[in-house]
Amino acid sequence: MGTIAAGFVALVLVLGALLTSELGRYGTSDSPSDTQGTALGVPAPTPGAPDDTPPSADPAAPAAPAAPGGTPDDARPSASPKPSETPAAPAGDATNRAVLTALNKSLDELGCDDVAYSATLQKASKTHLASMIRTGYLKLVGPGDSDPGTRARAAGYRRNVLEAIVLGAETPAEAARVGFTKAGDTTVRTQSSGALKCGYRSAGAAMALDSRNVPITVIFLGK
Repeated sequence: MGTIAAGFVALVLVLGALLTSELGRYGTSDSPSDTQGTALGVPAPTPGAPDDTPPSADPAAPAAPAAPGGTPDDARPSASPKPSETPAAPAGDATNRAVLTALNKSLDELGCDDVAYSATLQKASKTHLASMIRTGYLKLVGPGDSDPGTRARAAGYRRNVLEAIVLGAETPAEAARVGFTKAGDTTVRTQSSGALKCGYRSAGAAMALDSRNVPITVIFLGK
């Protein structure tokens, strides 16, 4: 009996030693996840270590700043060309082309914007010029008390206007230079309903010879 008991005790001691050695392989942590991870052969994640797969971009996050220097020149949209603000008179209309050039030079000297050609104001000029040559008067107020505004509206222009009548100017450019001023001499006579100033945007003119072959020029300026 003593021998059996001694053998049993020895067996218990041997089994205990083997169990202690096997447990030593798993470390001393009491955490189930630590023990389980090691036992499955999958390394436990290291706290703070980045994941191998980068997170998807947060749609609410601000966009990354552009590279220094902004958008490359070749990627910038080209600026739209500025539309012409002073369309020229028709190619064959030397009178209105010369008048526009002279008027806009004077306006530039005053610091004003240029005026553009208006076929409607040219029509008003031609109508009044024809009336004066036909009836022999040379006035801003015509038969029936028509004035510059009345004549402009009759031609289809609804905004405020100035009118100049120039007798004796040899060229349309000369007529435009003196038409809206008080300047005058023995050869050139002018009448105007106002002085040249900023705020006008359109112009139209007509020129012809009267019965004595003296040139008459009529110029309308419109707001």
